[in-house]
Amino acid sequence: MFSHPEVPLKKDDVLHPHEILETIQAVTGGDAIVATDVGQHQMWCAQYYHFSRPGQFITSGGFGTMGFGLGAAMGAAVGNPGKVVVHCTGDGCFRMNCHELCTAEHYNIPVITVIFNNRTLGMVRQWQNLIYQKRFSQTDLDRGPDFVKLAEAYGIQGERAATQPEFEAAFRRAVAGPALPHRVRHRQGRHGPPHGLRRRSGYRFHPGLKEGVDMNEANVTRRTLSVLVENAAGVLSQVSRLFSRKGYNIESLAVGTTDDPAVSRITIEVWADKPMIEQIMNQLRKQFSVYSVQELLPERSIRRELVMFKVRAETPDIRNEIIQIANIFRASIIDVSLKSLTLALIGDETKADAMQKLLEAFGILELVRTGMVALERGAYTIGDETKEQTEFNLGKNFL
Repeated sequence: MFSHPEVPLKKDDVLHPHEILETIQAVTGGDAIVATDVGQHQMWCAQYYHFSRPGQFITSGGFGTMGFGLGAAMGAAVGNPGKVVVHCTGDGCFRMNCHELCTAEHYNIPVITVIFNNRTLGMVRQWQNLIYQKRFSQTDLDRGPDFVKLAEAYGIQGERAATQPEFEAAFRRAVAGPALPHRVRHRQGRHGPPHGLRRRSGYRFHPGLKEGVDMNEANVTRRTLSVLVENAAGVLSQVSRLFSRKGYNIESLAVGTTDDPAVSRITIEVWADKPMIEQIMNQLRKQFSVYSVQELLPERSIRRELVMFKVRAETPDIRNEIIQIANIFRASIIDVSLKSLTLALIGDETKADAMQKLLEAFGILELVRTGMVALERGAYTIGDETKEQTEFNLGKNFL
């Protein structure tokens, strides 16, 4: 129990400030770096979190710098790689500098933000209540914003917590999650508990297309991008976030190392028109960890995918039929049991879809697709700027 002798601690169904700080202390083992803004949450952190070393509590003290905490937390995270950094703030302070979420998101700075959302400027209202005979003025913040939607605008998903178990679960997910910015906030009562924000997944729609517009008329096609990136933690999620933020749905994604162990190749398939794909490529090229980006045109590239089918096969006749289908498609039988056959197929999506349609009649127990991988035809590589049509034609005719 991390209690202050002058403050009675409550234990009920409402999430209280001391429970939030106790949870942060317990989950992180007291090792987290804590940065605060100004107000009641600042006092609660000083009272209920046990700091054990210099530089662990980052606060502006009595200077009253609302908005200080988020920038301070990002600086602490950059300067202390691998440390859990928690930004504790109030809903009033968070409004002062919340636009810097884009900085944390863009530069992949792992900060956990806990917003004590009590819908008021808590400390100012506290003095109005105790000293100024409850003459409240300009301290209510019931007019928004919705912090979940605000987070989503920056590519971060919201997760509400109104009780201690909910908050603990959300906070543990934030700590255990990938090295990406997370947010925790809450909206309930005057002593507002927080609420946790995590990375959002991609939307499934095509931006710029109005309802009822034909995709062919809009020139939206399935396009393939080949991207060379640094082989480092967090790079894949950084690339995929570019698509989710813009609302582009990734149809297929495959990643693996190249001949250089320090470089990975990501093959991405996405539905887009020409302006969309150019915008995506321009955004990718701005990333520090991206070395090269290229669109692989169907007529100038070789595309393959590995698909594995586990099919019900309980009688000899059914087994023979499935084996015949496998031979037609040049698929391999890689596993046999008394009641099933497992087949592996390498080909493009048309070939895979055709085989899947035939096998559905027997009953597909499981199916897995690796996602499309592709290479440019001919001797040229993703790093070459000059292309020769004759080389492409030679590769096409030969293969």
